[in-house]
Amino acid sequence: MKNYLFYIYCIIIISFFPSCVHYYYAPNQGPLLGLDHKGDIKAEGGWMGTVSSSRTKMRYSATAGYSPVNHLGIQGSFFHQREQSKESLGNLGSGRGYIAEGAIGYYGSLNKAFGKSDDLPVQVLFDSYLGYGQGKVFNFYQSGGLSEMSFHKVFLQPAFHINLEERLRISVAPRMTYLHYYEATLINNVTDEDNAHVRGLVRNNPFYIQEFCFRLETGNAWGKIFYSCALSSAPYGGISPITAQIGFQFDVDEIFSKKEK
Repeated sequence: MKNYLFYIYCIIIISFFPSCVHYYYAPNQGPLLGLDHKGDIKAEGGWMGTVSSSRTKMRYSATAGYSPVNHLGIQGSFFHQREQSKESLGNLGSGRGYIAEGAIGYYGSLNKAFGKSDDLPVQVLFDSYLGYGQGKVFNFYQSGGLSEMSFHKVFLQPAFHINLEERLRISVAPRMTYLHYYEATLINNVTDEDNAHVRGLVRNNPFYIQEFCFRLETGNAWGKIFYSCALSSAPYGGISPITAQIGFQFDVDEIFSKKEK
């Protein structure tokens, strides 16, 4: 147990360190709301900012989901990230980008599937989502140039949501992502190195990326605070290996059901 806690601590600490390179893709957490019953409506927002002597980084996200019938979930999300370097770094410049996604999938209780009691202290929810997303990334170079890249992605994300008592949930989700850059534009003065990097991304299309998402959340029935972290296998330079954020989730149908009572 101590080893698991140590690994979780390391992931959280590493995710707070800013990077010093241009990125053309960053992993987001994907559909991890944990919808679990018919009529379930959840919405959340996340944010994180990091500052070092060389760079500042900010990211935020918004996610919403709905279950129209038992075992069927629909989720949509928007993720934005922006980085700004200090002038002393010369050629590193700054960048920003976004991803908009939609996903549909199945969910079900593993406790019920294996005939285990719902009264057990540990409840496990399984879900699997198939999703599609589009995004765009802008990188501004100190040389005065600009690169603008557009991509789309298709992903499959199974997940296990482990509920410990009523207050704590741990979610783990491997994700298989197909990433394709379908448009790349270079403007003004771009160095040979940056030009080669952008052209290399386009030339090596498509990318099959292995990603992994981890999430911790705690709270009550109508709202939870969460920390999430997404890691990427980064098969090519310029793909961010890690992103993280903290935020708050609202269980909308739970809030309205309490008001009706």
